[in-house]
Amino acid sequence: MNQLQTHISEKFNGTIWRIEIDEISDLLFLEIRNSDERKVSFASIDLQTGVINYSEKGETEPWLVGIEAAYDKILLLHLYQSAATPQHKGLIGLDGISGETLWSNYNYGFDFISSEGPICYDSIIQPRKLFLLDGQSGEIIEPFVKQKHVEITRNINYPTSIVPEMAPNKLFPSNTVIKSVQCLPFNNFIIVSLHAFENGVLKHFIYVFENNEVFYEDILNDNILKMQPESFILFKSFLIYIKNNVELKVLSLLKR
Repeated sequence: MNQLQTHISEKFNGTIWRIEIDEISDLLFLEIRNSDERKVSFASIDLQTGVINYSEKGETEPWLVGIEAAYDKILLLHLYQSAATPQHKGLIGLDGISGETLWSNYNYGFDFISSEGPICYDSIIQPRKLFLLDGQSGEIIEPFVKQKHVEITRNINYPTSIVPEMAPNKLFPSNTVIKSVQCLPFNNFIIVSLHAFENGVLKHFIYVFENNEVFYEDILNDNILKMQPESFILFKSFLIYIKNNVELKVLSLLKR
């Protein structure tokens, strides 16, 4: 079997809760939540080089904080109004390379990422008035203009579900019973993730096929209790997935 080389493989001390990609700088950000310690940390990785800029960046608020968005080397975090509600409150701007906190505003809320930058609002002003935010300084650049500040189209591809009979399964062991399949073609490759019972144990697999031959394989999760909705994403030529909830794996499908 030919083998793709792992571009990035990094384990973290907690569950990888969220992935966010800054498509301008090709920075990948992670939100890692450790429920036992009730701590949240953040990681920044350069997808092109594989360099980890930081991996355990924490905030003054250790738990009620999370990733909101990313734009042009700036990571936006949000706080929560309380532990009892998922409603967001406030914004914090981090340097995507150093992890330095650049600014914070506990009245701001996030709406979407436009072609010009983050579109936000001040929660104490009613009715809501949107504006373009400077991610570096946290200052207002200008009021929102619908015709100018158009929401960006993400360059991220997701797999689609297919019936198990359509999966290229001739190379799977005879003791494997396939339950669900997702796939995504890319150039000459077909990326496949599937849930299957292997000797009575439910596992979540990922394969990369080329010309119906297995070019790469791994286990996303083994000995799980139920099928998981998450499998993988494709950004540009990068295949990105999470292994056993705690390990980031990235493969470049242009490098062999």
